[in-house]
Amino acid sequence: MSDPKCIFCKILQEDLPYKFFENEAFLGILDVNPLVRGHSLLIPKTHYADARQFPKEVASLYLPSIQEIIAILEANIEGVCDFTVCQSIGASAFQTVPHGHSHIIPRLPNDAIGPLPVDRAWPVQLRTPLDVEWAQAFIERTSGNLHQHRLA
Repeated sequence: MSDPKCIFCKILQEDLPYKFFENEAFLGILDVNPLVRGHSLLIPKTHYADARQFPKEVASLYLPSIQEIIAILEANIEGVCDFTVCQSIGASAFQTVPHGHSHIIPRLPNDAIGPLPVDRAWPVQLRTPLDVEWAQAFIERTSGNLHQHRLA
């Protein structure tokens, strides 16, 4: 099911050049306006306004999907040691795209991001356009992660 007005539903119908993870329920893609290299989005393939609507079979793949994306990022981005994983649920929490999704942000010691605010919008001044060359090389290195993750 998709919502014709939802930007993520529209994106999911396209050939995604920055997709590097996929299982039955979720896609992992590089954010096109990342805070840092490897800033990724975990997006459910079906439209759910937010995580409260995930059915049990989708919810059961949520954390394992995040863990797999973290492992991919750790293995392919030099120096990454930690991660910020976040999901806004609802307008009061500053969810700006009404399609449940999570940000997975690689962190380095003393990076420029600092603590991410939980009570206001994303630090827009830190976001930059995606480094396309880097992204293409990353996708080539991680392409084996597509379509190999299946439910038992």
